[in-house]
Amino acid sequence: MNAKEYYYSRFETDFQFFWNKAFHESGYVKFTSFLRNESYDALEDISRDDLVYFFSALAYMIILDKTMFKHFPDVYPQFQKTTGYPRIDIGWSRENPWIMFGQTIRIGRWITLAETQEKFAEFSDFYLKDLKQYFTKQFRLVAWEDVKNALLKEISEAQSEYGRISSRQLTSLA
Repeated sequence: MNAKEYYYSRFETDFQFFWNKAFHESGYVKFTSFLRNESYDALEDISRDDLVYFFSALAYMIILDKTMFKHFPDVYPQFQKTTGYPRIDIGWSRENPWIMFGQTIRIGRWITLAETQEKFAEFSDFYLKDLKQYFTKQFRLVAWEDVKNALLKEISEAQSEYGRISSRQLTSLA
């Protein structure tokens, strides 16, 4: 299964499984929801092979929602209504949505750094192209270039290897 197939066939269901099991506090998903122990695993219903795609989609959901809320408040209600994205924070995720790829989460699930970066790059390539199409053909209340520039500002605040991959791929979109 590739990134696009995952996103359009399984992400929504996987998100609901996770959302229903995650620890919530004042509208936030607690970071501990990503950690598993002997009696708890909010990600247990998601295939190990799909976890990097799930984390990628969730990270982009967080950063896109943050970008729209912060930079385009006038159209944010319409954006939220059309996407169905909930307002979510995961610990420090508002500032660094890539925390889900951290060693603490990966190691316990037998996901290597190389696999994470490879699948994230694949997902980013698909998702950012799809996002451009969404803003140029469906949600035209904001110009794609404005969204792209706002995303670049938000991503640059949370640099890591994943931020660099995102920035590079986003910048390369014409």
